Amino acid sequence: DLGHSSGFYAGTWASSIDGGGYGSVELDVYGGWAGEITDGITIDVGAIYYAYPNSTKTVLVRNYDVFEVKGVLGFALGPVSTKVGIFYAPDQDSLSGVDNLYFSGDLGVSIPETPISLSAHLGYTDGFLTYTPDAKALDWSLGASATLNEKITLGILYTGVEGQTIDGVTDDAIVASLTARF
Repeated sequence: DLGHSSGFYAGTWASSIDGGGYGSVELDVYGGWAGEITDGITIDVGAIYYAYPNSTKTVLVRNYDVFEVKGVLGFALGPVSTKVGIFYAPDQDSLSGVDNLYFSGDLGVSIPETPISLSAHLGYTDGFLTYTPDAKALDWSLGASATLNEKITLGILYTGVEGQTIDGVTDDAIVASLTARF
């Protein structure tokens, strides 16, 4: 990630996936502006391009890549922080002629005088990316992390979505993470 003191940022994120027609790699490219608008209140506006470079092209789906814009408002008070966000992906080839709207809410609590933080997330999707019959779905997660030093953080997260699994892609999961900052 690259960030400027003005608040502008750009970055990439990549992961291996096992997502059917999406292929085996997801590569995200993002940019935007984030900053504090007043004491304890932040805003983040930007755009994200989700690329699937080795996705399977079909007659019905020529391109799995998705572009979306976002707006996130954050609040912090002592060890508690919360964020509410909206993400919008307009109609594009990968969405089969339907747009997608996602609302998110996040809560974080740092346990004072410890390296441990707890997190919770709730999201609501309305549109193509739900993979549910009514095109509406909830997702959630609960997690904990421990900051080992200024550069290393370990985390564990349980995440799930409503509805039946779709080819294993939407199964609930436990995710372990190791974050290194340089």
